[in-house]
Amino acid sequence: FRANIGWATNNAAGIAPWIVAAAGGQATNPPVGGGFHVRSGAITDGQTTILRLVAKCRAGSASFGYRVSAEEFGPTQGDFFEFYLNGVRQLRLNGESGWQVQSFNVSAGTNTLEWRYLKDASRFDGLDAVFLDNIDVPLVQSVDFAVPVRFATNSFRQVNGGLQLRIEGQTNQVYFVQASSDLANWVTVSTNHAPYGLIQFSEPQSLTNASRYYRVIRP
Repeated sequence: FRANIGWATNNAAGIAPWIVAAAGGQATNPPVGGGFHVRSGAITDGQTTILRLVAKCRAGSASFGYRVSAEEFGPTQGDFFEFYLNGVRQLRLNGESGWQVQSFNVSAGTNTLEWRYLKDASRFDGLDAVFLDNIDVPLVQSVDFAVPVRFATNSFRQVNGGLQLRIEGQTNQVYFVQASSDLANWVTVSTNHAPYGLIQFSEPQSLTNASRYYRVIRP
């Protein structure tokens, strides 16, 4: 977990927290991300274990992978996995799901994502757990001014009659590419999100201008 972006799990006494676990032993039903996943806490009958993420986000799409292996005892009974977005339930199921992907949208601003595993008063089936993997949320990361923003060395090149260049900056930030013909008046020509700190920018109009300058700024 990255604690600095608002992860939290159970604080109540006697409730086992969600944990990061190796994916070994699930070769026939592997996780969707890599060698690790998040597993619900090992709770007992009548308990609920919760994983929560409270984070500032950009508006956009989000997703996570999940696997449920839990008691199914009729359509409304058994042990359940639930997912909530800002207090509204988006998903509820039990039994054996295999690895699935849940996609949803988040609005700009602070969002609360909550995953729950709830056990009824008796019995268990399967692995008695929920597994999460590859959680992808469009987070807004605090600006680190120690990370420079720059055009990559030797990144300028002509492609199909236009200009293509690469910009290097901080991971998970938004940058504006601006252009000017006189270094006095600047126009934003592209708004880019850099999930891995890299932006590939193409300007098809560049070669039609006698003189054109570029700069990159933060919002």
